[in-house]
This record gives sequence, structure tokens and C-alpha cells, in this order.
Amino acid sequence: METETWLLAGFVFLILALAVFVSGRSPILRKSGWWMSAAGCLAVGIAAITVLLKGQTMANKLWEVAPGVELVLTVDAKSAFFLAVMAMTSFPVSLYAASYYRDKAGIRVHGALFVLFLAAMTMVFIAGNGWTFLIAWETMSLLSFGLVVFDHEKSSVRRAGFIYAVMTHFGTLFLMIGFAFMYAWTGSFDFQEWSAVGSGIAAWKMSLIFLLAFIGFGTKAGIVPLHVWLPKAHPAAPAPVSALMSALMIKAGLYGIVRVVWDWFQGGEVWWGGVLLIIGMVTGLMGALYGTIQNDMKQLLAYSSVENMGILFMLLGTAVISASFGSEAVSMLAAAGFFLHVLNHAVFKALLFLGVGSVQHGAGTVQLNRLGGLIRTMPLTSGLFLAGAAGLAAIPMFSGFVGEWIGFQSFLGGIMAWPAVWKGFAVAAAAALAMIGAIAAAGMMKAFGIAFLGKPRTEQSANSHEAPSGMLIGMSLLSAGVLLGGLFPSMIWNWIKPAAVGWISGGSVGIPGLREWVWSTDLTKGTAGLTGTGSIAVASYALAALFVAVLVPALVRIFFGPSRIVKEETWGCGHSLNEKMEYTATSLTYPLLMFFSWFFQPQRVVIKSLVRGKDAGIVTVQTEIRRLIEQGVYAPLIRMAIGISSKAREIQNGRIQLYLAYVFATILVLLVVYTLR
Repeated sequence: METETWLLAGFVFLILALAVFVSGRSPILRKSGWWMSAAGCLAVGIAAITVLLKGQTMANKLWEVAPGVELVLTVDAKSAFFLAVMAMTSFPVSLYAASYYRDKAGIRVHGALFVLFLAAMTMVFIAGNGWTFLIAWETMSLLSFGLVVFDHEKSSVRRAGFIYAVMTHFGTLFLMIGFAFMYAWTGSFDFQEWSAVGSGIAAWKMSLIFLLAFIGFGTKAGIVPLHVWLPKAHPAAPAPVSALMSALMIKAGLYGIVRVVWDWFQGGEVWWGGVLLIIGMVTGLMGALYGTIQNDMKQLLAYSSVENMGILFMLLGTAVISASFGSEAVSMLAAAGFFLHVLNHAVFKALLFLGVGSVQHGAGTVQLNRLGGLIRTMPLTSGLFLAGAAGLAAIPMFSGFVGEWIGFQSFLGGIMAWPAVWKGFAVAAAAALAMIGAIAAAGMMKAFGIAFLGKPRTEQSANSHEAPSGMLIGMSLLSAGVLLGGLFPSMIWNWIKPAAVGWISGGSVGIPGLREWVWSTDLTKGTAGLTGTGSIAVASYALAALFVAVLVPALVRIFFGPSRIVKEETWGCGHSLNEKMEYTATSLTYPLLMFFSWFFQPQRVVIKSLVRGKDAGIVTVQTEIRRLIEQGVYAPLIRMAIGISSKAREIQNGRIQLYLAYVFATILVLLVVYTLR
């Protein structure tokens, strides 16, 4: 079938799923709604892959909703890549959701919002002009707000939803201003027209559009200091929604910046790259530091999304700087890392959020200090979560390693190729990425070790149970993606590299493969064609290592039976171990908290509560940290807004006479202005 047919099939399946959720009362019928949603995502994914393989571009005008306001859809390689990422993650997430929401109340409305959210996100990636994009963007934001506040009975959820709504509309405001300027300077809302004439407008106008788009799209992407909504909204939402928001929705911000920088302005100015790189480093480091000290698994993953957005902005900035200095091979290397990490992060982050959802389902909590020993009661979930954790921690042979390794290569390329003044940026980026990787690995070790290993710390954890098969199937598909992304990066790059066409000005440079880049620092080989043999050889070594490490001990156990050696608990020293002897999540990261105490500024808070009818009481000691952005930036702004609002309320005091005076004064001013004209 043609691309248009697959895309149409995807929308038809989503509409059918929507109809089921709106009308279906039967649990079986509702389950079929999730399956149709998965079928719709699959069809959209096939359409996207078809565009990538054929290298075609589709443009269709739907209809004119108002004079001069047309809805236009365009699918090219870049939008097809992001559509493919969306399909690859939303398909298993929909399968997972069919079991996850089985006993939830209010699922009919939530399911309908879920399907509409997928459709709106699809529209964002295929919008062909400013009107279509803004309508789809705002629809996506409003629907995601409805999904976040699913458990609206909790005050924390309502607060998270409010903060998310404020921040997302703050970003949309900047986008609307930017689009209005582009219309004023190009005379069109069409994206293809902007690409054709955008680089011809004055430099200061281009820079103004870039800054507006950077704030607007950066708010959605969760860059520092606009990230405050992300660590609150993701933990508040149900696991499938958190998976989609973290894996896909925040990528829409990256998609927008790529469009602005590379399509509209053909790479832009070199200082744009500097801004992207510096903000990326700050975002990555702050996300990693805050994430590692969290004891709530969802908050830990939410901050790790901030961290990975920082890595992606660093790669994007490196590509812009390199292109500005004519270092085409380095720019393309950073572009390869960017696209691969977008895909890989979507897969392993969706897997991890679904894994946390399974923990919530099986143990009833996601607080690390109340978990432990889940590997015994939830062995399959444990193994699948471990695959996602290895991906996020950038362990070799897992997908997260690929993007970070290519990132290091591109930073080294920047040290060799950039002018002297800029070499320091490349050195700083390499150091920042090394620190981010180390801290993120510590965070994943904490999450897996405290939750799944050791002894259960609570009765909830001891009595936990494995996730249903539907949830495990969704997680298994994503974990397979994590392994494939780590073992066959060159083959995946061959598939997605049409999305990087035009990355270098004019698109005249051939797009090389990864083999020479990844395994050699000689970036002059950048235009060599990809043979794929490098990835196959690496995969062979990796599979051989897996065989030796896993299969050989298993075969020995099968043929020779279990060991007859009596084992005692490690480090028991003759004593019976219990859960109180274990490290807690708090104590495990306490040294990190103290090492960065200048940043966290920890303070001990003593809470005393008396027991009714007794003189004795309970004393609780907890450590609170200072959140620089929230307390140093947003808190003063909120106080100022409240102060101004309080003053403004004095104008509206309920006295009719005063309101009539306002009307009289307004008419008088208008008459004076009209007379002076």
C-alpha cells in the first residue's frame, strides 16, 4: 500500500478506538479499544518507515477552516523519523495499557483522551504550516493536561496539572509570537515557504525567531530553567501516560528546534550552537544530580528525562557549531548521535516508566525505601527493568551507550576542528558528558539495587506479585528495542539517516556511516559509505560474550545439577541478615549529597509529633535540599505576581459608582485621542 493509505489507516484505527472508549461499557470492548489504538500506531509507523525508505515527501491540503487559514499536512524524512519513534513506543505502550487500566475507574474518558493525544501528536509531526502546527500543538498540550490529572482526587496531582498547564501555555505564547513574526517577514504561514526564504531575512530577525522558538520549544523539552513542570507532571500521571510524555511529547520540542535551525535557517549562527551546548550541559548536569538523590522511582526517571534532554541539546549545539566552522564530518557525527539518542531514549525511557508502573501494580508503591527483594516475586519485571536501566546507564551493548559514545567522538572532533576560542566548549562538553554518565549510572544502580535486590523492607514489598502478561508483552517489545539499538546501531543509522539530509547547508554532503566514526577518531573518513560490517562484527562479539556469561553457566547447571556447596549469605559473618542492615535509598546517595552540598544546600528538619494520651512522642529527622531554580527564580516571580494581583484587586471593589467612573474616564480619553488625530 502507498504511504497515504497507511497513514489514513492509522487515523481510522484511532477513530475506531475513540468510538469504543466513548461508547463501550464492557471491559472486553474497552480492551479492544487499546488494541485498535495499538493497530493505529502500527499503521502510522509503517507509513513513516515507507517515507524514510523511499525518501519521498508528501504534502496535502485538507481544507480551509477560515479565510486564509488552511490545514496542511506534510510528511518528509524528518517528520517521518519522529513519527516512527512515536509508533515504536506507543504501540507497546498501548498493549501494556490494555492490562494496566483493567480495573481503573473513569477509564472511558481517560482512554478517549489517550487516543486523541496520540492523534494530536501525529498531527504535530506532520503539520505543514503554522496554523496546523499551532492547533495540533495546543490540542496535544490540553489533552496531555487531561491525562496528567487522571487521579485528580489527590491535591499533589492537581498542583502538578496546574504547573504543567501554566508552563505549557507560557511556551505556546512564545511560539505564537515567533510564528507571527515569520508571517510578517515572509508573507506566508507555509513551512516550505519559510524554508525557501527564511535564510534570506536579516540576521537579527533570524536570531529573534531562534530565541523565541528556543524558549517555546525548550519549555516543552524540559530544559533548565523551564523544566519545573516535568518532575511534577510525570510522577503524577499514570505509567503509560508518563511513558508517552517522557518518550515522545518532550521530543516534540526537539523536533521544533530542528525545524527552525536546519530547515528554516539552514544551520543558523554559530552562537546559536553555543547557547544550545551550554544550556544542554547545565540541563544534563542538573537533571542527573537531582535525579540520583530522588527516592521516588517516578521522580528519579522524570529528572533523568531532563538529563537526557541536556545530552540531546549538547549534540544539537555541537552540530550547529561544527557546521558554522565548516567541520562537516563532525557536524554529521553529532547529528548521527542526536537522531540515534532520540530513538534510543524514547525506547528505554518508555520501558522504565512501564517497569515502574508494574512495580506500582505489584507492590503498591514506588518509594524505594519501602521496596526491596522484588526480584524474587517479580522476576520478569526485574529483568526487563534491568534492560532499561542498562540502556539509560549507557552500558555497552545497550542502546543508551551508542548516543553517548558518538557524543564523545563528536566533542573530540570539536577539539580538533574548532577554532581555538571554541575548543574550550568542546572540552567542557566532554567533561560534562562524562560526569552526567557517571551520575546517571549511579542513579540506575540505586533504583535497581534498592527496589529489586536485597530483602523486602515492607510487607507490601514481600507480598508483591508479577505483572499480568499483557503488561509484560509491552515491556518485552521495548526491551528488545533496547538490545537491538545497542547491538546494531549502524544498521539502524542506515535506516534513519535520510532524516539528516540537508543537515549541512544545501544537503550536498554525502551522509556517511558509523563504522569509521565510532571506532576511529580519524574524522576525515566521514564520507565513506556504510557497509554495516562493523556493526555485525561488534554484534557477533557481543553475542559471544553473552553466550559465555549466561548460557554456559546455565548449561553447566542443566547437565551437572546444582552446586553441592552450602552457601551462606554474603557478608553475614555468621549472623542472620535482616532488612534493617541494608543500605536505604537515602543512605546510598548520601555521600553524593554531601559531595555536592554546595549545590544541594541540605538542611536537617526535625519533626516532633506527640502520641495522643502519652508523654512520649515520635521524632522524625529528614533532609531537605534547596532547589535553586524553584526557590531562587520562580518563588520571587510568584510573590511578585501575587503582589501585583492584590493591588489590581483594589480596582475591582464592587462599588457601582467606581465602575461608572471607569467608563466615564475611558470615554473621555477616547474622545481626547480621537480629537487630537
